[in-house]
Amino acid sequence: MKFGEMWKGAAAVASALVLMGCPADPPANNGDTDAGGNECSSTCLEGEFQCLNENTLLSCVIQDDGCFGFGDAQECPAGNICRAGSCRPDEGGGCTDLCSTTDGPRCNLQGRSEVCIDSDGDGCFEYANPTDCSADGKFCDTETGACAEIDCGVECVAGEAQCEDELISTCAEDARGCLVLGPAKDCADGEVCEAGACVTPVTCESECDPAEGKLCGPGGTPRECVDSNADSCFEYVDATACAAGSECRSGECVEVATCEDECKAGGTSCDGDRIRSCEDTNADSCVEFTIAAACPTAGEFCDSSSGVAVCAAPPQTGAVVINEVFYDALGDDLRNANMPNEESPVFIELFGPPNLPIAGFEVDLVNGRNGMSYQRVALPADATLSGDGYALILMEQADFFLALSTANEYLILTKPSAGSNQDAMQNGSDSVVLYDAGGTQVDAVGYGAFSGTDVFTGEGSAAEDVIGGRSLGRAPGALDTDDNSVDFRSYYPTPGLPNSDLVITEAYVDQPGSDGVDGSVETFVELSAPIQGWEEISLEGYTLRGINGNDGSDYIFTVAGAPTPGIPLTWLDDPVNVTGNIKLGSNGRIVVCNIEASAALSDKCDTYYEGVDWQNGPDSIVLEYNGRVVDALGYGTFSGNFSGEGAAAPFTPQAAGRSLNRWPYRDPSKKADTDDNATDFHLADPTPGTDNAFPATP
Repeated sequence: MKFGEMWKGAAAVASALVLMGCPADPPANNGDTDAGGNECSSTCLEGEFQCLNENTLLSCVIQDDGCFGFGDAQECPAGNICRAGSCRPDEGGGCTDLCSTTDGPRCNLQGRSEVCIDSDGDGCFEYANPTDCSADGKFCDTETGACAEIDCGVECVAGEAQCEDELISTCAEDARGCLVLGPAKDCADGEVCEAGACVTPVTCESECDPAEGKLCGPGGTPRECVDSNADSCFEYVDATACAAGSECRSGECVEVATCEDECKAGGTSCDGDRIRSCEDTNADSCVEFTIAAACPTAGEFCDSSSGVAVCAAPPQTGAVVINEVFYDALGDDLRNANMPNEESPVFIELFGPPNLPIAGFEVDLVNGRNGMSYQRVALPADATLSGDGYALILMEQADFFLALSTANEYLILTKPSAGSNQDAMQNGSDSVVLYDAGGTQVDAVGYGAFSGTDVFTGEGSAAEDVIGGRSLGRAPGALDTDDNSVDFRSYYPTPGLPNSDLVITEAYVDQPGSDGVDGSVETFVELSAPIQGWEEISLEGYTLRGINGNDGSDYIFTVAGAPTPGIPLTWLDDPVNVTGNIKLGSNGRIVVCNIEASAALSDKCDTYYEGVDWQNGPDSIVLEYNGRVVDALGYGTFSGNFSGEGAAAPFTPQAAGRSLNRWPYRDPSKKADTDDNATDFHLADPTPGTDNAFPATP
């Protein structure tokens, strides 16, 4: 190959390198000293080219002294002229400006700052005279084209990656030498960016939290939260059912215990005006309440009105009122009728300041037909209100259960001389009038439907007439308006306790996995009376509703002919609503199940309904009596449409397999309904039809 042809090829490559910004090979030294260590001065920058004239191109090369200078003159190929440090096609008729004298500096492809000048004296302007900004610890700012101070600001960690929505950015050095996040890029097909890495997305959702440990399913089978199918999500796996003679406790099969905790360890409770604590008194590994003891300071009494039993100084002034009248038991008036031990559950309850003497107070029972007294009784000389402020006026032979009350009791009501199987209380329309020891009327309540000829001796207008098995009680905490129709309403009988009704004691709304169909539904709602094991009552008038937390609508079906949406409890045992009027059993509980209940649950169900299953939250379950809300439970995280009480009970998808439980009824220190779901309910193992479990932690 001839030298001229070699030159054309070399010149073309050199020109291309300049235009593309590819740097030349690194120098032998930094240009400050020659190879022998003597000082020298470079006159150009590595990789720089310069036109000597229209035909000759000079390149910046290492000189004999080890520093850089222009040399290695090379002629431009035929038809080309040297312009702005490169050989370009000859356009003829002179040169053309490649920039304007008004243009500011720019950064070239090597990151150096150039200015617009006539660098070769041909009368035309081009960018030339590059400055190496890095020599002064600066960088070429592409916005201004000038050398600028380096200010990295907030840097990232080299190699660290972050997600920007579905894209990923990696931390690397930029032209300034600063560590910054680079341009965001897509992950590979089928991957998403999570926690600074491209990963294959998880398509499942955990049903539980393995940190919760083992627990017991509704059928008493141990279950554990594990990733059983290696899909990175956790689900409940049931173990083998416990063998005969053992039962599931906290997810383990253990021998059937010979004892059971009666209360929460360390808790306290009132027994009249005395206090007791929850301890293991007999070293059997179970806790129970100690024998009640008097408060240590004279004159103090046990007060549990705050939900925690403490000794407190009693007030000694204030009004005594008629707080509750239970005048019509379900079925016969007398238990064991016509037998020597005839008993009656009826009672009149007084309420006022704790330990207040009420000696000489009189209760007058007035016949509403003629306004005449049909029995008037006086309280004995030692009569006082209890440490909780209650006193019960009972039949001379009272139901055995009434003796379990902590209220002070006075057996002074007598059976009428005429009539078979009758107790002292008439069922209405009648009145009860209370007089103090001086004979002054201090309270009165009339109940039932008084006709034009009847005589009403209550206050205001008459209270409603309750059905058999229900009690007429004053609304707890409400002011006495002296109007019986406002002050009194229908409750479950609660002698010696604040007036209350049935409550939701347990809601199992989210079983592990999909809430089952075709005979596999394990969810349920349990209702309980405030007193366990006493009166049976009809569930006529009760309705259970499921309220959607998203829009506030009823999502449980509405039975044709029902006055309100939801599940009328009187129809629960007959899905086609032809007949049916179930009662609350003697254990004081009723378990409401879906008609598709699993085999393990069905023997614990008291009644069934047809319709959708309970929703997992945020939602609410509302219990009503004749349209009046008597209890409500809201669970989950709400943004609106909360129909519960107080604050919602915490509930997340990880709580699947856990039940929302009230405190166990065997713990009297926790019986009070505070009307705050977050306080009253905790997560525990499901216990349909039996007393609830204590929470795993206090």
